[in-house]
Amino acid sequence: MERLKDKVAVVTGAGRGLGKVYSLRMAEEGAKLVVSDILEKEAQQTAEEIRAKGGSALCLKVDVTSEQDTLRMAAEAVREFGRIDILVNNAGLYYGITRKLFTEIPIEEWERMMAINVKGPWLCSRAVFPQMKKQGKGKIINISSESVFAG
Repeated sequence: MERLKDKVAVVTGAGRGLGKVYSLRMAEEGAKLVVSDILEKEAQQTAEEIRAKGGSALCLKVDVTSEQDTLRMAAEAVREFGRIDILVNNAGLYYGITRKLFTEIPIEEWERMMAINVKGPWLCSRAVFPQMKKQGKGKIINISSESVFAG
């Protein structure tokens, strides 16, 4: 099947875990992938796997907490593929907070987690939105976890 033929998908946190799985599956469905992750080596491996199977992939090192990085990610996606049809906000950080009382979580740990898990999707969505608006359509998929229910 090629349900995503000629669509361009940007996936954050695509170097491993679910982000890698999403990227590989979307490529199987015909999408051109922008594989982004702060872990450049892992992202490169994902992109190479996509290319080895005949797909198209652009690998980018991106820190989702950096406005500059997210704007560059969107610009390079458009430069390489001409459009952005899908954004999967997958990058996330889970410090095992569910195993600690909220009074025991260091503020720095909390701020880092919030920057990646909340600010990151916001910045990425802001970065791709102008292109999606210009195209008249686009999909933004936000991935989260159930860890909030454990605390």
